[in-house]
Amino acid sequence: LLQSTTAPRVTVPLSHRSSAFLMPAPNRLSDLENCAIGAICGTADTTLLQSTNYWKNAQQQRLPFTMNPAVLYRGYSANVLNNGFCLMTQFYLNGIAKRMLTGGAREATPAEQIGSGFAAGLGSGVVFGPLE
Repeated sequence: LLQSTTAPRVTVPLSHRSSAFLMPAPNRLSDLENCAIGAICGTADTTLLQSTNYWKNAQQQRLPFTMNPAVLYRGYSANVLNNGFCLMTQFYLNGIAKRMLTGGAREATPAEQIGSGFAAGLGSGVVFGPLE
């Protein structure tokens, strides 16, 4: 007698599928992961907004409008380092604050998320505010 060695297929409705296996919950990110995400976000932020910051400053100083990338992205490296480290610090401190509030055992409530974000912004502002 031959029997099938494969398990029967079970179909799970799309509404019951969890995306938890795709990405860890925010409380479960390591410090290194929080730092990496913050640095990536800081770099993306600087890359996308560098030109608009130049246009704003040029308008305030009554300088001519330009689309020349050599002018728009002057000082880009220094801005990436500044903003990248600033956001990296915020994400790192946010992860620490969430773990302190939740014990790392549960998801943060909306109030705890706001509180940890405020604490992270305050903490990084004390360090990076004078640098800017």
